[in-house]
Amino acid sequence: SRNTGDWFGLGADTPDYIIAGSSATSADVIFSPVRKLAAGEPCTLEFAFNAPGGMPANLFNYGVKIYVCQAQSMDSQVALVETVANTATTGWRKVKVTYTPESDAELCFAIQPVPYSDAMASRCGTIGFDSFIIEGTQMAAADVPDVPDDPKGKPEAFTVDCSLEFDGDLEGWNISGTQLSRNTGDWFGLGADTPDYIIAGNSATSADVIFSPVRKLVAGEPCTLEFAFNAPGGMPANLFNYGVKIYVCQAQSMDSQVALVETVANTATTGWQKVKVTYTPEKDVEVCFAIQPVPYSDAMASRCGTVGFDSFIIEGTTYAEESGEDPEIELEPNPDHESDCIDLPYFEDFNGSNYDGTSYLPKGWTSTGTVTWITGSHKSVPAVEGDYYMVASHNTQGERDDRAYTPFMNLEAGKTYTIDYHVYMQGNRWNEDDVLYLPTLALTVGTEQEADFHNTISTFSQECTKWVAQSYTFTPEKSGPYCFAFMLSGPENSGYVFIDALKITAEGLVARVEPSFAVKGIYTLMDSELTIGFKDEPIKMVNTSKYAESYKWTVNGAEPEVSTEKDPAFVFPADGEYTVLLEATNTKGTRKTQRKLNIRLLDENVKDQQMLTLCNTGQDKIFGIGQTPAFDTDPTGDFVTGYNHYYYDLAQRFDFSKDVPFYLEQLTLYVTDRRFRAMTSFYDDQRIRPFSLVIYGAKEDGSLDETNVLGRIDTTIGEALGSSGLYNSESKDIVFAEPVKVEGTFYIAFHFDRGMEVIPQDNSLGRSYFGYQVFQHAYGETTIYAKPFDKPAFSDASLNEWSSIDNLDSRLKGLGSYWLLWGKTNDGTTGVSAVATDGSVAFAAAFFGNDLNISGTAAGKTVEVYDISGHRVASVCATGGTTLIPASSFANGVYVVKCGDKSTKVMKHSK
Repeated sequence: SRNTGDWFGLGADTPDYIIAGSSATSADVIFSPVRKLAAGEPCTLEFAFNAPGGMPANLFNYGVKIYVCQAQSMDSQVALVETVANTATTGWRKVKVTYTPESDAELCFAIQPVPYSDAMASRCGTIGFDSFIIEGTQMAAADVPDVPDDPKGKPEAFTVDCSLEFDGDLEGWNISGTQLSRNTGDWFGLGADTPDYIIAGNSATSADVIFSPVRKLVAGEPCTLEFAFNAPGGMPANLFNYGVKIYVCQAQSMDSQVALVETVANTATTGWQKVKVTYTPEKDVEVCFAIQPVPYSDAMASRCGTVGFDSFIIEGTTYAEESGEDPEIELEPNPDHESDCIDLPYFEDFNGSNYDGTSYLPKGWTSTGTVTWITGSHKSVPAVEGDYYMVASHNTQGERDDRAYTPFMNLEAGKTYTIDYHVYMQGNRWNEDDVLYLPTLALTVGTEQEADFHNTISTFSQECTKWVAQSYTFTPEKSGPYCFAFMLSGPENSGYVFIDALKITAEGLVARVEPSFAVKGIYTLMDSELTIGFKDEPIKMVNTSKYAESYKWTVNGAEPEVSTEKDPAFVFPADGEYTVLLEATNTKGTRKTQRKLNIRLLDENVKDQQMLTLCNTGQDKIFGIGQTPAFDTDPTGDFVTGYNHYYYDLAQRFDFSKDVPFYLEQLTLYVTDRRFRAMTSFYDDQRIRPFSLVIYGAKEDGSLDETNVLGRIDTTIGEALGSSGLYNSESKDIVFAEPVKVEGTFYIAFHFDRGMEVIPQDNSLGRSYFGYQVFQHAYGETTIYAKPFDKPAFSDASLNEWSSIDNLDSRLKGLGSYWLLWGKTNDGTTGVSAVATDGSVAFAAAFFGNDLNISGTAAGKTVEVYDISGHRVASVCATGGTTLIPASSFANGVYVVKCGDKSTKVMKHSK
């Protein structure tokens, strides 16, 4: 932060203000202004910094790295200019660096403090920066003519009467879902309110929504929607039937809801029933109506009979079409771009498959503007697909002119192409005048990667704090190469804009196959590449390919060796390495992918201890510390792996062998978030609230069976999961007094006391919360279960019944608990320390200073050390007596030491 040098205890190099911090990390970066530098002309940065060192004196301290970036973001790095070593300084130290761009470029300097260790930043003392001077040659700004504000045009009344339009096609209307379609009323057995065509379905759900065209409505002017619907009821007659909800949305997507206008009760109708609603916007806004059928129950939609909609009429006030927008130009495709065209359909999720490793956007893309588009992500905004998306950073240099052009693609005259994408555009409310600054996003199409050759397809200028789906069409008049573009305009300081999940498709186009698969298996911590199987039992391959129509699997040595199933299972006869080959095919061709599996089989004769997990670090996504998902009800406390506003009971599902018992001795988990509300004379100590860990068997259908308790621990939450607030992650072990025999499908459940506070009784004391680390299965199955007592408004989950948590919120699909199960496939009771056959300790391990000491191993034996993610971090030959393994580079956490068939666990932590 910026304050006087005396405030930080450093003084100042140039009185009085400096930039400083008492416990900075490498995430704390100072960015200079962005300037357009001239090619070949050096630019120098000079500054002073003061890093006297932490405690003990001069032992822990800071260095500095200086980068050149394309934007004020470390995601846009161009070059590391210099690294200043982290030696303690006495007083203010001058640093001067020079950067010479090879071409004209818009750049800034980035100054990054480098602590002794990010984990020990608080011990590095204070660091300060002062006396910044930048000298260089800047390109002269081009003359830009003033662009007058686009006039709104004159308000004019409009009427959309679809009783005639639907005789042809939907004319800008849209239907989401799969159950509603357009046909004659007689085809559905309902007749029609206005002959002949209606929109109807025989078993619609709330996912099937009718959207009217988007219109820009005038503030204060009412807009009415009128339609007829017919819902005679299902079987038994009139018992099950439909109601209707009418929403106003910013786009043709339920993710963009503005308001629920009206709910029509689900009573059976006789014939066609008229519905009329009115919406009056408070400000000029682009919106549409959304008509959602509401079945008696989504689970019983097929029993609700048929529902039909007809006679849509919308009346309101909009602005005249001639609203001062740029006139459309005649698009003339340039044949010079034919060699640059990509195949259609085109799918881009910005996650790496289409990158050349040298640019910040996928291959074929071009970005221009004061703040260019790059590929990136923000922690607070998960991607629609994968981890990354396209980002236009927050602008501070003037009016928006950010342009991102797609690759060229050959389009056919008269063919309609659909462009789908998601947009996130929060804008910026933290301005001096306390007004929302919001840019306008235009989707355009053109024949060059230049704005002058583009026409606008659509504009979007709504504040949205979650992803909003967009869908538009374009029909070219001439065949040839075209590109699309995302163009931003609007004021400076108008916030970040994100684009994800772009799809450009057309009827009849077939995408090239993208073959991929994941293994639904169990893994050992001893090596993340080692897949655990049970003798004579199959291991399932889950097909995650895209656009394939048929499959062929080949696994030499397995049973079967060849399969054409979509998701086959293979039995592996012995330990060893196997190659799984998948060939995926559609009308466009065949593509292959393969993966080597290192199989280890367990049966009752395998007596060495196992550390088993459902997470394969080679294929699954692990959520890092600080990334544990939480519900919107309280993003800082309602963690999905703890107690929250929806449930106090959660469980993790495991699918083991039905014929080979496993004797569970201990569970290890990583606690990521933990806090207990302060206790006073009025409020109890939350740490002594009851907590139970229960192991349940499963019913025949695999669901959790609360009547079949295999083992349990009843204690307090503080005793089981830690009794203090947590500022870093922490490993917790839960040890069973006697090994618990499990087999087949079983669940390990956490039962939190309902007295754990999720709604603070006293805001000054806050609430308690808990969360542990999770991962996401690459094969998409959710293995965390809960028993909810409440649910989000959009959820159809059943209350007080066990189900996977994605039934509560679909955004949680694929989550699993990042747990370790310690145990054996025989009934020997050994605990988790390495022991010899006579019961004596075979070897022991302990951290001492920066060394890991191993004792009790015979000379010549191989000793291996693994971290919590299953990565081998050391492998040495024992010397006999005590073997020392240098461990200064080991991060704090859990490690497993293995020698022969014996293992032991050891923890490294700061003193």
